[in-house]
Amino acid sequence: PPGVVDVQLGMIKHKKEDLWLDPFKNDGAYYDKFPCDNDKKDFTEIIEGKDFFKYDKKTDIICSNPPYSLFKKIYPKVIALRPRIISFVMSHSNLTRPRLVMMRDAGYNLTKIHHFDVKRPSKEQRDNGYKPWMPSFIVQWELNNKNKDAKMTWSDKPFPFIELNKDYHKVHSQEFIWWGF
Repeated sequence: PPGVVDVQLGMIKHKKEDLWLDPFKNDGAYYDKFPCDNDKKDFTEIIEGKDFFKYDKKTDIICSNPPYSLFKKIYPKVIALRPRIISFVMSHSNLTRPRLVMMRDAGYNLTKIHHFDVKRPSKEQRDNGYKPWMPSFIVQWELNNKNKDAKMTWSDKPFPFIELNKDYHKVHSQEFIWWGF
């Protein structure tokens, strides 16, 4: 949801000269809002023929809502690119101990966590008045940041669920699932 993008971008302490990358652009919700000129931002999007896993340009900040089904491949790739800041949206179940250790061993410390919920009722659930929540995080990793205390914040109200186009999910998931927004 657009509100999540605004919160996430507001968490990042950036410099004017930073080069930004949105590795999973989709409709440009992040890319279009990056706080920099066009010559300071780049994107990859497999639907547009730009594969993140083949990307090799220098970047200072990677910021996106990546497909959760690809996290096993995404973490080694972002580590190899060595940006100063990595900021991702992820569900609670994706912030695992092995990923925390992998990032720490690569020189990254978790510096910020923002908890938020996404309303995600199905039509049947809406008809029955049931309103489940999808708990998620925005996480921010910083390279060579020696502060071991991550700052945690949260949103009091849930963000609305917004479905992405089906082609995006077919390309980014081994099986067709709705993994968030």
